[in-house]
Parts: sequence; structure tokens; C-alpha cells
Amino acid sequence: MKNKNESASQENHPRQYHPDALLRLSEVLELISISKSSWYAGLKSGRFPKPMEVGPRTKRYRHRDIKAICDEGVANG
Repeated sequence: MKNKNESASQENHPRQYHPDALLRLSEVLELISISKSSWYAGLKSGRFPKPMEVGPRTKRYRHRDIKAICDEGVANG
């Protein structure tokens, strides 16, 4: 079981992902800190990358694509 100090230190350090990692939408939203509705609006407008289909009802986003958004500052404005 984690104590308070462990959980607090985890919040201060973002997860590290391999560049080829495939992320769930929830992980993407944690990285770029926008709402789900803003994300979907960005997908519709072409501002954000479309997900890969990895199964009949499963979609994932490439970490390198999400990192590029963060590096360019596209998510912020």
C-alpha cells in the first residue's frame, strides 16, 4: 500500500513513455491537459492526430504524435 509521500511524488513526475507507445485517450488528456470535448473538437478540425484502430472498438494514439503537439504548443492555443 502506498503512503501519502509516494502518491504525492508520483503526481509531481509525469509518466515516461516510449516514443512508439500507444496511448489511451485518458493518457493523452493527462499529458496535454485539455477536456475531452476540446480534444474531439480538435480531431474534427484536423488540429489533432487521428487515432490508430488497434481493434474493432479500440483506438490508440501514438506517443510521438502527442509529444509533437506538446512541443509545438498546439494544444495551448
